[in-house]
Amino acid sequence: LEWGDVAAGSMTLLSTTTLSGSSTTISSISGSYKNLMLTATGINLSADAHIRIAPNAETNKTGLVGLDSYLSTIQSTAVNDYIYWGGYTQKSANTANQFTIYFNDYTSTTNKTLFGQRGYFAATPIEYSIQNASWYYLSSAAITSLVFSPSTGTFSAGTVKLYGVN
Repeated sequence: LEWGDVAAGSMTLLSTTTLSGSSTTISSISGSYKNLMLTATGINLSADAHIRIAPNAETNKTGLVGLDSYLSTIQSTAVNDYIYWGGYTQKSANTANQFTIYFNDYTSTTNKTLFGQRGYFAATPIEYSIQNASWYYLSSAAITSLVFSPSTGTFSAGTVKLYGVN
């Protein structure tokens, strides 16, 4: 390798975004990478709510096949309005909520984008939950933006880092 060569698997931080208000958007996502990795930490909500993510601000474009590690049950739906983080409502006033999502081949216009998520959250009706799930994006468009929103209330805190992966 020479200085400036980018090795396969290397990661580049594309953005650091603070979650606030009723929705936060990461836009103009570079299409120069093979995959994306997103980390979200310190998420705090003004009310108990689901954390939702809409690729390209589209709803009714995601499907889920996942395993809820707390209950050891498989959840499966054909189409969802959003990517829902966590199978339960996340508790407000708790910054324990955190997750990672890995988007495979996010620039493809011929293949559906598969993405996996895992994380930990304080939830209602249970105290805490760990979730691992696989989702797919039903659009043939490359993912160029991500819109984050709680199902009710607002974000009080939270940091999202988006990385491009070669």
